[in-house]
Amino acid sequence: MTGDEAYGQDPRLRAAPEARGTGYVPAVACSTRIRISHGRTPVRADTVAGHLPGAARHRQSAGNGAKGPRHYDWAWIRIDTAADADKHHQLLIRRNRTTRELAFYLCRSPTAAPWPNSPMWPASAGASKNASRPPRDKSARITAR
Repeated sequence: MTGDEAYGQDPRLRAAPEARGTGYVPAVACSTRIRISHGRTPVRADTVAGHLPGAARHRQSAGNGAKGPRHYDWAWIRIDTAADADKHHQLLIRRNRTTRELAFYLCRSPTAAPWPNSPMWPASAGASKNASRPPRDKSARITAR
C-alpha cells in the first residue's frame, strides 16, 4: 500500500495491511513522531533526519522525469522496538539534491530485507551504481532495535 500524507497519518489505515501481513509505504508529515531507543523515545521524523551522518544517505535514481533524471539522497532507518522486531518497520527519508527538501515515508515490509533490496523499495527508484551497496553502519546510531 502506498499513499500520501493524509493516508500515512492515519494509524488505522496502516493497521489494516499490517494485520494481513502486507507491506506499506505511505508518506508522513515531518512532525510524525518516530520511536527510537527501543521504542522509549518519541522523536519527530525531521529531527531524526537532522541527526543522520552524511554516510547514512545513499544516492538513488527515481527514474527520468520531464526535465531528465531524478536522483535523490535516501536514508533508510529501522525503527522496530524489541516488542515488534518481527514487523520490520522503517523510516524512509528522501532528500531533494537541489532544494534539500525532505519527504518522509513510514514503511513496513513483510520480511526482513536489507536496504535498498527491500521488497518495499519504491518501484520507481530504479537502479544506480549504489543499488547493491547496503547502508553503512553509521546510521545505526539512531536505529531502535
